[in-house]
Amino acid sequence: MSAFSVSFMGSDVVASCDASTTILDACISTGAPVPYNCRSGECGECRARLMSGSIEEIPGADPAIFNDVDRQQGDILTCMCFPRSNLELDVPLKSNKNVAAIETINTLVEGITWHGREILEVAVLPPSPISFQPGQYFDWTIRTNGVKRSFSAASAPDSEMLWFHIRLHPDGIASNFVSDVLRVGDFLEITGPFGHFKISDNAHRPAIFVAGGTGFAPIRSILDAAVSRKDTRPVRLFYGARTSDSLYCTDDADRWRSTLPDFKFFPALSDEPIETGVDAFRGNVTDLLDSELGSEVFGAEAYLCGPPPMIDAAIDVLLTKGIEKEDIFYDKFLPAKR
Repeated sequence: MSAFSVSFMGSDVVASCDASTTILDACISTGAPVPYNCRSGECGECRARLMSGSIEEIPGADPAIFNDVDRQQGDILTCMCFPRSNLELDVPLKSNKNVAAIETINTLVEGITWHGREILEVAVLPPSPISFQPGQYFDWTIRTNGVKRSFSAASAPDSEMLWFHIRLHPDGIASNFVSDVLRVGDFLEITGPFGHFKISDNAHRPAIFVAGGTGFAPIRSILDAAVSRKDTRPVRLFYGARTSDSLYCTDDADRWRSTLPDFKFFPALSDEPIETGVDAFRGNVTDLLDSELGSEVFGAEAYLCGPPPMIDAAIDVLLTKGIEKEDIFYDKFLPAKR
């Protein structure tokens, strides 16, 4: 199959892409440092301006993120397009610094732990250390049907094992596989790392983290790495769950209180009765964020991870509090497309 070239305005970077590979996948596999995150048309991070050439777009992009107005002005989502000729794109390339190679690895399942009734933690051991940045994610190959699902690493890069957090959904492909099929001692094929959700190198700036559900996983990776490098920045972690059964990050929060010099933890439970006596705010985590944020916002960066409605609401709060839009970074955990 013939390959087309993908070039970038103002850069000598060139990627090679055949007609059956999305532009984004080709860029990732050849090391072209294009921006992206979800790889499924739902975050808009891979948006580029098509300067020359022709493409074929596959359906499925979220119309709230990318619509006909965007198409008419010449924009594309590289994750949703195949090349039909040589292409030139206008897109801000990221730094190649610390970019790890994408690998497909057979890992050994070393542990499966329940956290309440909805969340499973899976620990896998790779045959050799895997290079990745805290906050990145990996694709799992579900061996029962070959489907791929993405999960953020919940461990720091210097950990011997990789840890993943999986929320169980009724009839979810990955949920059924993890709860009913996967066992300690099995092999699990993973591919990665992917994504650009990571903390900045501005170690002097306060960091505000907002997580919901298993959106805690990449933040756990980031904060464990911060402990390893003796990071001194002030850290505020806001975490939202429905009930105390899903409030599975308290042990980590206790650990960070003693290992990070300026760490505070703010849990919120949206559906937990007051009568249970659990020490947590009752309501949405974004309401807690609104009520608790004070002087910490000055010069702060914010990192959000979890369900899209939570992230959208958190962004509104942070902007109102005075945090600049360019200082807000997020990773929306989107429901898998079947």
